[in-house]
Amino acid sequence: YSPSPQLRLASERFRDVTGLPVSLLPPVRQDRHLRRHAKAFLSLGCSLTDGISISVLEAMAMGSIPVQSNSACCRPWIKNGVNGF
Repeated sequence: YSPSPQLRLASERFRDVTGLPVSLLPPVRQDRHLRRHAKAFLSLGCSLTDGISISVLEAMAMGSIPVQSNSACCRPWIKNGVNGF
């Protein structure tokens, strides 16, 4: 949602290695951002902080499966393979 230069490079490498399409989307208003979660099957969040991941909460609220880096404090809420990864 706000990818750093390092995450942009990592996403390009992921795309090149896996052949899976990756889209880094520009920032939009909150309502459009939530609609993205509602349309998505998965919502991927990569962060370096220990705080709560708002994108995980948004994904869960809008029905997409959150996939979050292990740095967020939401780990107890997610049952791996059941309601997130």
